[in-house]
Amino acid sequence: MNILKRISGTPESAAPSSSSKKAHSINQIHTIDAEGTYTSCTINSCSRNCDWILDSGATDHACNNLQLFESYYDIKPLDVRLPNGSSVLAYFAGSIRVNKDLVLKDVLFLPNFKINLVSIPRLTQHDNYSVAFSGNLCVIQDLSLKKIGSGKLLGGLYHLEYGGNTSDAVVSNISVSNKNSFTIPTSALWHYRFGHVSSSKLEMLCKDFPSIVANKGLICDICHFAKQRKMPFSLSNNRASASFDLVHLDVWGPCSLPSIHAYKYFLKIVDDYSRFTWIVLLKSNSEVRNKILDFTALVENQFAKKIKVLRSDNGTEFHLEDLCRKQGIIHQFSCVETLEQNARVERKHQHILGVARALMMQSAIPKYLWTYAILHAVFLINRMPSLVLDKCSPFQLLHNSLPNLNDLKTFGCLSYASTILAGRSKFDHRAKKCFFLGYPPHMKGAVLYDVLRKQIFISRHVVYHENVFPYHGTLSVNQPQCWDPSSGSIIDSSTSPISHQSPPETTSTLTSPVSEPPDLSPLPLPQDLSDSPPNPELIINPVPIRQSLRPHKPPCHLQDYLCNSSTTTSCTYPIHKHLSHANISTNHKDYIESLDMVPEPPSYYIASQHPCWVEAMNKELQALESNQTWIIIDKPVDITPIGCKWVYKVKRKADGSLERYKARPVAKGRCLYDSNPRDEVLLT
Repeated sequence: MNILKRISGTPESAAPSSSSKKAHSINQIHTIDAEGTYTSCTINSCSRNCDWILDSGATDHACNNLQLFESYYDIKPLDVRLPNGSSVLAYFAGSIRVNKDLVLKDVLFLPNFKINLVSIPRLTQHDNYSVAFSGNLCVIQDLSLKKIGSGKLLGGLYHLEYGGNTSDAVVSNISVSNKNSFTIPTSALWHYRFGHVSSSKLEMLCKDFPSIVANKGLICDICHFAKQRKMPFSLSNNRASASFDLVHLDVWGPCSLPSIHAYKYFLKIVDDYSRFTWIVLLKSNSEVRNKILDFTALVENQFAKKIKVLRSDNGTEFHLEDLCRKQGIIHQFSCVETLEQNARVERKHQHILGVARALMMQSAIPKYLWTYAILHAVFLINRMPSLVLDKCSPFQLLHNSLPNLNDLKTFGCLSYASTILAGRSKFDHRAKKCFFLGYPPHMKGAVLYDVLRKQIFISRHVVYHENVFPYHGTLSVNQPQCWDPSSGSIIDSSTSPISHQSPPETTSTLTSPVSEPPDLSPLPLPQDLSDSPPNPELIINPVPIRQSLRPHKPPCHLQDYLCNSSTTTSCTYPIHKHLSHANISTNHKDYIESLDMVPEPPSYYIASQHPCWVEAMNKELQALESNQTWIIIDKPVDITPIGCKWVYKVKRKADGSLERYKARPVAKGRCLYDSNPRDEVLLT
């Protein structure tokens, strides 16, 4: 039997007892057999590997690298039989951490063993782990079914994935540390002294200071790490040779204010040859794929062409591998954070928003109509000539014809649209006051916004006043007014001299028994609307307060009553004008009249000014105290007391005469409702 001894300096040092389990570090193993033969084995950790093989036939874990042990201890020499039939003795055992969750315990140290083994029976029987094999993978789980280790099938054996501190990692750390400690070349010393200055400036210093050395061919990593910027972009004049050979895509949004139709995004599609732009409104990014499919179908059916190349950024909404593969389209992506590679659609985005902002500012329309400003801005941009297109417009290049600008109107201008016949009587309005929002696709009409009903509709029968903008405060929404285009002023028909004004005696005889005539008082005008001097005959009144247009209805609790008020239909015979006590008896009449002689006070402040009610309150308090209705205590810190109020009532006899004054303290009942009812109630 071999005897294991730990030698420190000389072979004759005493060996520790087998019962000690102190963790220690060792690089050499010295053994003395029964005949006194001394042998020494040096452990070279760098020559050992950390490859572990999962073995269902091994009874114990085995390792040949002592540096992998977190801690180890001496054991009684254990005879270990190897697969080739030979046997070796194990003198050490310890723990090895495979990863942060898996620790192998009682691992035998076998320096002459060429491989490391993980015993599956010891994992399942002693450590209560579960091991599952599936195809090329192996998973080790604890009692809570948490994955604590895994292995892969390599060369017919399952190899455990090791994540511990290996000797190779130690050597690697040492090498990295050695790499971080470097020596500056003599030719680069002045480059480092001046804080990594450029070679050109060092050459300038060399003229005045000959001792300074400049190295033109120096390649410095630190200069690149600290100072490198984006590479410059050259001006691109490339242009596709035909329409739809190259199409640019980009998505704008989300907008902080959703539109009137709940749109937050829009998809920009720009043809590289003609620069014609299409705008597709979106409610979410998930609609992009379907909209691009619709656009490809539109190009094929309307222009008899196919898109060859799509160019966009690398957003997830533009992942169109299936579409491009089926239709043979090349999809070009820009690099991450490199908008310049998709600059044409990015510049188009800036152009569109600039025009849309100008349209909204000139018309002062509500901001929730921003989508109509975007659509009309693109409509105008597609019809404007461009120097890039040799002074042609995108519409002209795409359709090979000039656009029709005869029907172009000012965005947001005042418009009057004819009302439809359905539901219109002989004396109803024949037009609606609106403002212009653009042109609808595939329809010969105009998109209008009804300022009274807050509705958007399309009509062909429209009269435009392009120099008037209703939302600039120059026109009233609810009241009829007149506008003088020559002076830029609102005309009051009752004061301004008009050639066809009716004679005064004729207008004075006209009266309306049903309702008052509409208020034709004008509103104040901004000073910048007219350059002409103010008209002295023009009467300027304050801006009236806006009133609600909803119909007024009486409250629900008055539905069972006939009320004579301004909010309801007037009663022909109101009851308060025809009430009489002439036909009632004298006693009943006295009783009715006595009801109003002694009023009941509505509050404690009024009641405290009358001795009769003060006496009634004192009597009530004395009665409550004598009956021990409450107990006076100090208010708890975590309790909110419930308030009380006094209720006053005049008690009368049958003939109406006064019997007594009654006062009662009542708790505020709305505070008593609670999800957790209490047995005690605190009152103030």
